[in-house]
Amino acid sequence: TWTLRSAITFTAWKNTFAGQGVKVSIGMSDTGLLTGENPSVKAVMMGRSADPSTGSTPIVRQYNPSGANASSGSAVAGIYTATKYYQVIQTSVSTAEMKIFSDSTYAGPALLETLTLTFTHNPSNLRYLVVRLWYESGMGNDLNSISFADMELWDNTISPTGAATYTFAAD
Repeated sequence: TWTLRSAITFTAWKNTFAGQGVKVSIGMSDTGLLTGENPSVKAVMMGRSADPSTGSTPIVRQYNPSGANASSGSAVAGIYTATKYYQVIQTSVSTAEMKIFSDSTYAGPALLETLTLTFTHNPSNLRYLVVRLWYESGMGNDLNSISFADMELWDNTISPTGAATYTFAAD
């Protein structure tokens, strides 16, 4: 089990194409080499993608060698500009959850949404922190902007308290 937290700031986040357009994901993987939209690796990721209606949908996704499964959350109006606080927890060998908060307390009244995922294949050996930003061809001319605060990872816990096991400074 583990818990990963980070604030993500979206500025003018939108999609101008039919299809996904743009997506950001952060999580843990069994390899540092994530390639392609649905990589054939073991990983648990959380993120937000701009959907065809110029909205933005949060996702929790598990990748495995035989494909991916996902749990989608509610859409928000595009053009989306906000700072949200993301927490992804691998709660057991077969489940994970993503919570989105409005502030850095990561608690009670600030909780905006919870998404839960039951794995079709239990991911193991997740030891690499991965961040993936994907743009559909042509989206680079849009104003989409993303910035991350420090990422904090607590190992072997689903109820983080005190200092994180690892902290990755934002650049």
